[in-house]
Amino acid sequence: MTADNLLLDVAAEEAHHLLGGTLVIQAEVVVGVFEDDQSLLSEMSWTDRYDGGKMGQWQRLSTEFQAPEETVHCWVALEKGSDAAAEIDAYLADVRIEPIARLSVLERYRLRTRRAQWRNAAVLSWAPAAAEPPKASLKVDGDTWVFPVEGRAVLLNWSNGNAEVRR
Repeated sequence: MTADNLLLDVAAEEAHHLLGGTLVIQAEVVVGVFEDDQSLLSEMSWTDRYDGGKMGQWQRLSTEFQAPEETVHCWVALEKGSDAAAEIDAYLADVRIEPIARLSVLERYRLRTRRAQWRNAAVLSWAPAAAEPPKASLKVDGDTWVFPVEGRAVLLNWSNGNAEVRR
Protein backbone atom coordinates (compact mmCIF):
# COMPACT_ATOMS: atom_id res chain seq x y z
CA MET A 1 0.00 0.00 0.00
CA THR A 2 1.28 3.49 -0.74
CA ALA A 3 0.86 6.40 1.65
CA ASP A 4 -2.80 7.35 1.29
CA ASN A 5 -4.79 10.30 2.55
CA LEU A 6 -7.77 8.96 4.47
CA LEU A 7 -10.82 10.25 6.31
CA LEU A 8 -12.21 8.62 9.46
CA ASP A 9 -15.88 9.55 9.88
CA VAL A 10 -17.89 8.33 12.87
CA ALA A 11 -21.37 8.95 14.23
CA ALA A 12 -21.19 9.06 18.04
CA GLU A 13 -23.72 9.35 20.85
CA GLU A 14 -22.98 9.53 24.54
CA ALA A 15 -26.07 8.80 26.62
CA HIS A 16 -24.64 9.67 30.04
CA HIS A 17 -21.68 9.30 32.38
CA LEU A 18 -22.16 6.56 34.94
CA LEU A 19 -18.90 7.23 36.83
CA GLY A 20 -16.16 9.78 36.56
CA GLY A 21 -16.04 13.52 36.05
CA THR A 22 -15.57 15.53 32.90
CA LEU A 23 -14.63 13.36 29.97
CA VAL A 24 -13.35 14.27 26.53
CA ILE A 25 -14.87 11.76 24.17
CA GLN A 26 -13.22 11.41 20.79
CA ALA A 27 -12.33 8.62 18.42
CA GLU A 28 -8.71 7.69 17.79
CA VAL A 29 -7.45 5.88 14.73
CA VAL A 30 -4.10 4.07 14.71
CA VAL A 31 -2.73 2.97 11.37
CA GLY A 32 0.54 1.32 10.57
CA VAL A 33 2.70 -1.71 10.16
CA PHE A 34 2.53 -4.21 13.01
CA GLU A 35 4.26 -7.52 13.64
CA ASP A 36 3.43 -9.82 16.57
CA ASP A 37 1.34 -7.03 18.14
CA GLN A 38 4.39 -4.73 18.11
CA SER A 39 4.28 -1.45 16.22
CA LEU A 40 7.01 -1.20 13.60
CA LEU A 41 5.63 2.05 12.18
CA SER A 42 2.42 3.74 13.19
CA GLU A 43 0.58 7.04 13.11
CA MET A 44 -2.26 8.22 15.34
CA SER A 45 -4.95 10.76 14.65
CA TRP A 46 -7.84 11.97 16.79
CA THR A 47 -11.23 13.24 15.75
CA ASP A 48 -12.77 16.46 16.96
CA ARG A 49 -14.34 16.09 20.42
CA TYR A 50 -17.86 15.04 21.24
CA ASP A 51 -19.78 18.11 22.48
CA GLY A 52 -20.86 17.18 26.03
CA GLY A 53 -23.36 20.05 25.93
CA LYS A 54 -25.34 18.02 23.41
CA MET A 55 -25.43 14.83 25.49
CA GLY A 56 -27.70 12.18 24.04
CA GLN A 57 -27.54 13.57 20.49
CA TRP A 58 -25.77 11.91 17.60
CA GLN A 59 -22.77 13.90 16.42
CA ARG A 60 -20.30 13.47 13.56
CA LEU A 61 -16.68 13.07 14.63
CA SER A 62 -14.04 13.03 11.92
CA THR A 63 -10.33 13.32 11.29
CA GLU A 64 -8.10 13.23 8.25
CA PHE A 65 -4.81 11.37 8.37
CA GLN A 66 -2.15 9.87 6.19
CA ALA A 67 -1.55 6.15 6.42
CA PRO A 68 2.15 5.25 6.17
CA GLU A 69 3.29 3.17 3.23
CA GLU A 70 2.99 -0.56 3.84
CA THR A 71 0.07 -0.09 6.25
CA VAL A 72 -1.54 -3.46 6.78
CA HIS A 73 -4.30 -2.67 9.26
CA CYS A 74 -5.66 -0.12 11.66
CA TRP A 75 -7.98 0.17 14.59
CA VAL A 76 -10.41 2.76 15.88
CA ALA A 77 -10.83 3.31 19.61
CA LEU A 78 -13.10 5.52 21.69
CA GLU A 79 -10.92 7.64 23.96
CA LYS A 80 -12.16 9.30 27.15
CA GLY A 81 -9.30 11.78 27.59
CA SER A 82 -8.52 10.82 31.18
CA ASP A 83 -6.63 8.20 33.15
CA ALA A 84 -9.37 8.24 35.80
CA ALA A 85 -11.83 5.38 36.04
CA ALA A 86 -15.00 6.11 34.12
CA GLU A 87 -18.01 4.26 32.88
CA ILE A 88 -20.17 5.69 30.15
CA ASP A 89 -22.93 4.72 27.79
CA ALA A 90 -21.58 5.65 24.37
CA TYR A 91 -22.42 4.38 20.93
CA LEU A 92 -20.61 4.48 17.60
CA ALA A 93 -22.30 3.89 14.28
CA ASP A 94 -21.57 4.34 10.60
CA VAL A 95 -17.79 4.09 11.12
CA ARG A 96 -16.12 4.75 7.77
CA ILE A 97 -12.52 5.06 6.65
CA GLU A 98 -12.31 6.22 3.07
CA PRO A 99 -9.70 7.69 0.74
CA ILE A 100 -9.65 11.43 0.07
CA ALA A 101 -7.75 13.32 -2.61
CA ARG A 102 -5.91 15.64 -0.24
CA LEU A 103 -5.70 16.60 3.41
CA SER A 104 -7.82 19.72 3.98
CA VAL A 105 -5.47 20.92 6.74
CA LEU A 106 -3.03 21.80 3.96
CA GLU A 107 -5.58 24.31 2.66
CA ARG A 108 -7.00 25.42 6.00
CA TYR A 109 -3.84 27.23 7.05
CA ARG A 110 -2.50 28.35 3.69
CA LEU A 111 -1.11 31.86 3.99
CA ARG A 112 -1.56 34.39 1.25
CA THR A 113 0.33 37.59 0.65
CA ARG A 114 0.21 40.59 -1.60
CA ARG A 115 3.97 40.96 -1.35
CA ALA A 116 6.23 39.91 -4.20
CA GLN A 117 8.31 37.78 -1.84
CA TRP A 118 8.36 36.35 1.67
CA ARG A 119 11.28 36.44 4.05
CA ASN A 120 10.92 34.01 6.92
CA ALA A 121 13.44 32.70 9.40
CA ALA A 122 13.30 31.02 12.79
CA VAL A 123 15.87 30.94 15.54
CA LEU A 124 16.03 28.23 18.21
CA SER A 125 18.32 27.84 21.18
CA TRP A 126 18.74 24.92 23.55
CA ALA A 127 20.58 23.90 26.68
CA PRO A 128 21.04 20.87 28.94
CA ALA A 129 17.91 19.86 30.85
CA ALA A 130 18.87 21.69 34.06
CA ALA A 131 19.94 24.93 32.33
CA GLU A 132 17.96 27.74 30.76
CA PRO A 133 18.48 28.14 26.98
CA PRO A 134 20.23 31.37 25.95
CA LYS A 135 18.06 34.22 24.70
CA ALA A 136 18.01 34.71 20.94
CA SER A 137 16.73 37.75 19.09
CA LEU A 138 16.50 39.28 15.62
CA LYS A 139 17.98 42.54 14.37
CA VAL A 140 17.20 43.64 10.82
CA ASP A 141 19.73 45.76 8.93
CA GLY A 142 18.42 46.17 5.37
CA ASP A 143 18.84 42.84 3.58
CA THR A 144 20.87 41.38 6.44
CA TRP A 145 19.20 39.69 9.38
CA VAL A 146 21.30 39.21 12.49
CA PHE A 147 20.43 36.65 15.18
CA PRO A 148 22.62 37.43 18.23
CA VAL A 149 22.99 34.75 20.94
CA GLU A 150 25.45 35.13 23.88
CA GLY A 151 28.32 36.95 22.16
CA ARG A 152 27.89 35.18 18.84
CA ALA A 153 25.62 35.93 15.93
CA VAL A 154 24.26 34.26 12.83
CA LEU A 155 24.03 36.64 9.86
CA LEU A 156 21.71 35.91 6.97
CA ASN A 157 22.12 38.11 3.89
CA TRP A 158 18.97 38.01 1.76
CA SER A 159 20.52 39.82 -1.20
CA ASN A 160 23.24 37.22 -1.86
CA GLY A 161 21.91 34.20 0.08
CA ASN A 162 25.03 33.94 2.27
CA ALA A 163 24.92 32.98 5.95
CA GLU A 164 27.74 33.13 8.46
CA VAL A 165 28.47 32.79 12.15
CA ARG A 166 30.37 35.58 13.87
CA ARG A 167 31.99 35.33 17.28
